[in-house]
Amino acid sequence: MERLMSGSGIRLNFRRRTVPSGTSGIGRRRFGVGGSRFAWALIGLVATGLYVVTHHRARLPGLDVFRPETRIDGRVHVSDGDSLLIDGERIRLLGIDAPELDQTCVQANAPYPCGAEAKRHLAGLIGDRPVACASRKRDKYHRLLAVCRAGAVELNAAMVRDGWAVAYGGYTAEEAEAHAARRGLWAGGFDWPQDFRKAKRGDVDPEFAW
Repeated sequence: MERLMSGSGIRLNFRRRTVPSGTSGIGRRRFGVGGSRFAWALIGLVATGLYVVTHHRARLPGLDVFRPETRIDGRVHVSDGDSLLIDGERIRLLGIDAPELDQTCVQANAPYPCGAEAKRHLAGLIGDRPVACASRKRDKYHRLLAVCRAGAVELNAAMVRDGWAVAYGGYTAEEAEAHAARRGLWAGGFDWPQDFRKAKRGDVDPEFAW
């Protein structure tokens, strides 16, 4: 609407502004509701993930995101096929199980000391190199459950891949590879290390008890 103010020569224009239907207030409100629903869905997803990790982390070997990581490195003494000693700290290789030191297995219809062989193989993987280990928890014997490396070689994976340890909560792909290639223990017959321990001492599983 146009109006001319008398005596001033000033003309004022009054025009009604229209809002396109695509940007109406209702449309904006609908967008806001959708955004809120998405935000609540995201919060719910995060909360569910935290619940699963908090209440079921015992089922996830090697995972405990709420405990600080312990790192240790140095010259190592090999105790057996899955146990080390570094600067007085006892370490159990996480996710694997090697024959006990006094365990025997069978190859070509003859017994042989597979526990001692597993120890020798682990010592050979290390050589004269220092070993670095990372751990987030201990077992019931207060040993660190750790993933350890000698240079670029991850000892846990290498022991299973070479057939001198079996998967024990991890490294199933490495075990399948060793089994298919009949490496190490898989070249003959053997008792699973945990079965050997139970028959000998009635031990419970040391890796998942803490």
